[in-house]
Amino acid sequence: MTEDEKARAAQDPENADGVDPNNDPFDKIEDENVRAEAKKFRGIAQRKDKPKADPEIKPTDTKDLENKFVTKEDLAKRVTSEAKAKAPAEVLENWDELMKIPLGGVDPLDADSIVENMSQRLVIFNSTKGAKDKKVDTTDLTSTKANGTGTGKAPDAKTEVKLPGYGLPAQPDSWYPKKS
Repeated sequence: MTEDEKARAAQDPENADGVDPNNDPFDKIEDENVRAEAKKFRGIAQRKDKPKADPEIKPTDTKDLENKFVTKEDLAKRVTSEAKAKAPAEVLENWDELMKIPLGGVDPLDADSIVENMSQRLVIFNSTKGAKDKKVDTTDLTSTKANGTGTGKAPDAKTEVKLPGYGLPAQPDSWYPKKS
């Protein structure tokens, strides 16, 4: 490196190694045909392959997709059938009526949770069913008359009821003592 190149390198911190970025090493080749051919081969060597386009995805039937995947509803049906197998006989007899009772706190994907929830619904169902079947026994109830409802003595028509603080106002001549 000459002193002139070193001075330029000191002024330009990006070009600290002293190589001129505009200087192509192939420019030192004297024969123009050889130089052109060398640049052509360098260009070929630096080429990058273009990414290939993805092949088109052909639409498939939705019936095939339905059969390939398990849905949440399918899992819920399976767990419900397991819960029916674990449930007591009385719950199974009234299963449809119990499903009509709204009661939260059930995990639809857990058979034990479903069985426990259905047992709670059965208790509610039996309590309401018993209330509908039984007639209330009213023979031991007694009837009494309340006072002041028209069954007692009527007040006299001549007596006038005076309300406190209600009356005719005093006239101005009654405000001062009378002179005798």
